[in-house]
Amino acid sequence: MPHIIITEADFEKLSSGVKKEIWELLQNSFSSNVGSNDSLAMETENQITDINPASFDVLSIETAIAVIIGLSGESRELVNILCQRELTREFLTKFLGNEKKINGTIGSINRRLAKRLDENVYGKRRDRVKLIEFDGLYRLSCDSRSLEIALLIINKGYKFGAGDIVLKFGRGDLRAEVRIEEDAILQIHAGEAQVLFQCWDYNIGVVETSCKIYVICSKNTSRPDKIVVSTNYEDEWEPSSHSGTLCPTGNPDEILINGKKR
Repeated sequence: MPHIIITEADFEKLSSGVKKEIWELLQNSFSSNVGSNDSLAMETENQITDINPASFDVLSIETAIAVIIGLSGESRELVNILCQRELTREFLTKFLGNEKKINGTIGSINRRLAKRLDENVYGKRRDRVKLIEFDGLYRLSCDSRSLEIALLIINKGYKFGAGDIVLKFGRGDLRAEVRIEEDAILQIHAGEAQVLFQCWDYNIGVVETSCKIYVICSKNTSRPDKIVVSTNYEDEWEPSSHSGTLCPTGNPDEILINGKKR
C-alpha cells in the first residue's frame, strides 16, 4: 500500500465534511489493531483536529461558560439573541446604538473565544476561530445549545470560584443529572482549550443515526467536558455527559452551584 501524505496547507483547503470522512477512514483502517488502537486513534485524532481549530461545530458547556462569563452584559445579550436567530446590520445598529460599535463588539466576542484555545498548540491559527460570522447576516458559527445552557447557569449567579455545577432533569419518575466541573471551566478560561472530534450513535424513534462533530473543550480526559447539540427532534447529549434513567432534553428543572439550588 502506498503512503499518502497530506500537508497542513493541503488539509486546510478541505471542507469540514471531508476532514470528518478522513478521520472515520483512518479509524476504520486501524480498528483491527486492537492492542494499539486507542493510542493510535488519539494520535491520529490530534493530528487532524490540531490543524484547523476554526472547523469546530460545538462548544462544550464548560467552554461556553468560560467564554460568556468574560463578556459584558450587552455582549451576553447579543449572544442570547443570536442563539434564536440571525441578525442584520440594521438590527445591530439599533441594538448597540451606533453602527461604529458593531465591528468592535463582534471582534471582542470572537477574541474571547479564540483566546481560550491553547496558543502553544494552535499558535496564530487560533485567531481564525470565530463565534460570530458574517456573510450578509450575523450568525453563530456553531450550535447554540451549550451557549443557551451556559447563559442559564450564569444568570443563576455562577462566578469563577463558585464551585461545581449540577443540572437536574426530571420527567415523571425518570431523572437525569449533568455534572459540570469547575476545574474544566477554569482550565479553559486560562487558555488551555483544544479541539477534539466526537462521534456517537443515537435513535430518533426507530431510526438509528449518529452525531459527528468537532468540539472546543478542556484537556480533562479523566472526566470529559459535557456536550449537547440541538437537533430538529430534541437535544442530543453525548452519552457520558449525563447519568440517570432519563435522556435529558430542554432546560434543566434545577441548577445547583456548589450543592446549593439557584
